[in-house]
Amino acid sequence: MASLPQLLEEDIQRIDAVAGDFLAKSEASVVLLTAEGGFCFFRKGEEGQFQASALGALASGVFEGTQAIASIISEPNFSSIYQQGEKYSLLVSKVDACGNLFIVLFPARISLGAIKYYANSAIQSIAEQIQIARDRAPGQSLDLAMLNLSETTDIFRKKQP
Repeated sequence: MASLPQLLEEDIQRIDAVAGDFLAKSEASVVLLTAEGGFCFFRKGEEGQFQASALGALASGVFEGTQAIASIISEPNFSSIYQQGEKYSLLVSKVDACGNLFIVLFPARISLGAIKYYANSAIQSIAEQIQIARDRAPGQSLDLAMLNLSETTDIFRKKQP
């Protein structure tokens, strides 16, 4: 099962509002959402610091590696990983059981506790919106690895009439 249902304009507007609220409250720099395999499908925050697609793919790979470690030590699940840096830190959290991830880049001066506090409600809201989109068209989802990025009409649509 592909991790991402077809998102309509209303879904993206809701996700954008949740991400904007999260960034304002947490003072984080950037939020990315990735689908299974690390394909970035949403970005909000400061521009120009890095390539979102590369960060999304690498963070997803690190998260999957952490899940493998969890299984080796008989831990049913690690729901997030944290990377601490001198300038920036990174939090990668699971959105849902389908492989979607919430990735936050934030200044190292901000406490992880504050980021996680605000991220929890944002992740829950985003997961609910993705589930609404999934319920709208059960069985229809996108495999971002198989997309033809030069033809996006099957990915993005306006609101339903």
